[in-house]
Amino acid sequence: MRKLPGALAMFLSVLAGCARPVSVIRWDRADTSDRQFYADRYDCLKQATQRMAKVDAAFGGVSASERDVVNWGMFTACMSAIGYSFNPKGRFGPPGAPTRF
Repeated sequence: MRKLPGALAMFLSVLAGCARPVSVIRWDRADTSDRQFYADRYDCLKQATQRMAKVDAAFGGVSASERDVVNWGMFTACMSAIGYSFNPKGRFGPPGAPTRF
């Protein structure tokens, strides 16, 4: 019984070592305001979002639901098509991310 806390601590430290930091996708485009970037980003997200059906079976019951799923390949292609380039240190990021100058 005394080995359980040590084993749990070791398991949690190994699990924490496997975690990856979340990367933020940033974009650049010359002569673009924040307002224009967010409008373009919204339009590309709308185009890349698809309604997907989801069926769950658990405990003898079945439930069906729908949810929106973003096709990130389509989103990236849309942003590139309107002149944005992916840049990890780019000026524009998702809402809430600070704008870089």
